[in-house]
Amino acid sequence: MHKRSEDNAPDGKAANIKIHVYRGNVERIICCKEGDTLLCVLRDNGLPIISPCNGRGKCGKCKAWVYGGEGLEKRSLSKDAAYKEVLSCRTVVKDGMKVRLSETGLEGMDILSLSLENPAGTDRGQRDGKDRDSFGEVDIIFKTSCKSGPPFMAAIDLGSTTIAMALLNAEDGSLIDTETFVNGQHIYGADVISRIQSALEGKAGILRALAQTELKEGLRRLCGRQEEGLESIWRIAVAGNTAMLSLLMGWDVSGLSQAPYSARTEAFLGNGDMVFSEKSLAGTAVTVFPGFSAFVGADIVSGIYSIIGGHGDMGLSGPAALVDLGTNGEMAIWNGENIYYTSAPAGPAFEGAHIRCGKASIAGAICSVRIKGGSSRVKTICDKEPIGICGSGLLEAVSELLKEDLVDEFGCLSEGCFSEGYPLYSGREKICLFQEDIQEFIVAKAAIRAGFDALMRNSSMKVSSLKKLYLSGGLGSSMDVEAALRTGLIPVELKGRVEAVGNSSLSGIEAFLKASASIPHTESKLEHGPSGMDGEALEELKALVKMGKKLELGHDKYFQERFIEEMIFHPVDL
Repeated sequence: MHKRSEDNAPDGKAANIKIHVYRGNVERIICCKEGDTLLCVLRDNGLPIISPCNGRGKCGKCKAWVYGGEGLEKRSLSKDAAYKEVLSCRTVVKDGMKVRLSETGLEGMDILSLSLENPAGTDRGQRDGKDRDSFGEVDIIFKTSCKSGPPFMAAIDLGSTTIAMALLNAEDGSLIDTETFVNGQHIYGADVISRIQSALEGKAGILRALAQTELKEGLRRLCGRQEEGLESIWRIAVAGNTAMLSLLMGWDVSGLSQAPYSARTEAFLGNGDMVFSEKSLAGTAVTVFPGFSAFVGADIVSGIYSIIGGHGDMGLSGPAALVDLGTNGEMAIWNGENIYYTSAPAGPAFEGAHIRCGKASIAGAICSVRIKGGSSRVKTICDKEPIGICGSGLLEAVSELLKEDLVDEFGCLSEGCFSEGYPLYSGREKICLFQEDIQEFIVAKAAIRAGFDALMRNSSMKVSSLKKLYLSGGLGSSMDVEAALRTGLIPVELKGRVEAVGNSSLSGIEAFLKASASIPHTESKLEHGPSGMDGEALEELKALVKMGKKLELGHDKYFQERFIEEMIFHPVDL
């Protein structure tokens, strides 16, 4: 077994014990403080472990195998009866404890590309795990010299679950390559609230460093496939939700933790060294998109720009709505004059978190379900063997259960499945949909639907007046619209007017950069200055933000009434 050097305890901790951590054939000795949880120790020492609930003991996914410690859900492992399966968030480290982690770690968590120019997703630009050792560390050497050809521009959508990137030709704005992967910050929780809480507990620096490292390595992979280094990137534009951008920039997030919610949302213009802490990007101009508010961020502004912006026109011919189905269901309605926006607290169910067999949209996750005569057929991402169920699979499973009368209007499974769950797949992994999973879905569905209805009411518009409802985000890109209608997630009146647009945020960033493609680039990438490069496109973004009118759902009585009304499944005639 390869033995790694001994690690010191993180700053500010008095290391008084040692534990041994094994992944594959690699051993790592960690100095830590007695009394800490195993999850905290692993995180603090850069060892990725999945914990969607951020250590609250609810998701049951931060599993490890220990010898010499105590924990929950103990059972013997066939390969070594001395090791017990535990939840790392519930396990206190002890001196000399031996810990085994999954050999795969976070590898295999490839997420489909969501760019509009590649909405279905391809294998291009996805991680294959070959550039990572068993502890998730990257050791890649790229060329640092620029070839004589045109430099690049990079679009980055920094999502709480997924980071999506696109590399563009700086001369004509054409798409060269894409890269999409899991946000490494998710080890501090699946939702933004967990990340904000971690930041307030002293982890802000770690979260920022994680984001910077992930982004730099993603850019290196993109440039490396073109046999270039980071120096070849002339311009970068970044969008994301307000919390993710604030953590990246090192801005204070305390205003996002309590009412009245506040945060920095203005556009930021700077250089790559300032944003990414990377010297090779020091001469690269970086634009961070502006957002609407604390919980309706730059990703929605970018998504709207992709739909109605001058350079991202999708042929919009009338009033339209954009809904991003994530942990915070961000939505906006454009009536031709104003943009009404809000954020509904949907929770992470649509991203596979807090679902007992839930997974992110990764290879092997069940993304489609059909049930007939009591038996189910499933389809997985990349046609891999099923390992769990993602957001689109959850939506379809609930829809199919409703269609087959296996779930009643209150979301209760039929008697035979109430305690054991409804089996979706039985193989190496038995995957079921449980009663509590359906309740998680109902809460998320009720929040989105009530939020949308409240926003329509606030805009003084009727659903019938909408020409289009655009669905974005991971779930929006692959959603079965009929399932969304049957479950009541979106109004049945919109049948035939719903369009999945994939990652509208990334598409908007790409459109923004294309508007800069004709600007001359010289050896000095900042010669024109960031604002001079953006020009008309940046003014369009600012104009969109000025058109915004916010609806605060927490103080909206109609939303609260509709939320309660939507906590059941209403009959739908399709």
